[in-house]
Amino acid sequence: MSLDHMTAEEVEAGPSVEIGWMVVEPIEEVDREAIESARPHAEERLVELFPTVGGRREYLVNAGGIMGNYLRGQITISAIAAFNVSVALMLFDVPFALLIGLMAGVLNMIPSLGTIITNVIAVLLALIFGDPWLMDAIIVFAVLVAQSILEQSVLSPKILSSSVGLHPVLIILS
Repeated sequence: MSLDHMTAEEVEAGPSVEIGWMVVEPIEEVDREAIESARPHAEERLVELFPTVGGRREYLVNAGGIMGNYLRGQITISAIAAFNVSVALMLFDVPFALLIGLMAGVLNMIPSLGTIITNVIAVLLALIFGDPWLMDAIIVFAVLVAQSILEQSVLSPKILSSSVGLHPVLIILS
């Protein structure tokens, strides 16, 4: 019987599917066991790649904590950016305001390039779907520039300095 004339139930319950599962399940279980058994050794080898300071590697724990705090700060800044852009564009009745705001927040995690991508896509959306198109494009561009200035001069120094433990001036200069 050809596959063209079979129903979905016949394909799902066919003997080749059963044989396939009989072959895949044991392989999957062996792979899972092999990965789990190799994991502690792999973690040890990974840690050994880093140099010691006074015979110890405690700085890895500190660096991991600082990196986690930095990422939490960046996520907070991105969430604030998404909210600010969405609300501002909704106030001006710009089409796709929520989409543009969410895109601004998500792409904010990509340094420099995320802002450029957000500006290009958002202005194109305003040019295509805006009414009047030029006014919406100008509003979108102005809101995104204002959010970028707010983020770089107020949000990032304040939030990242408290989460990472650096002075706000160092955050601005970085």
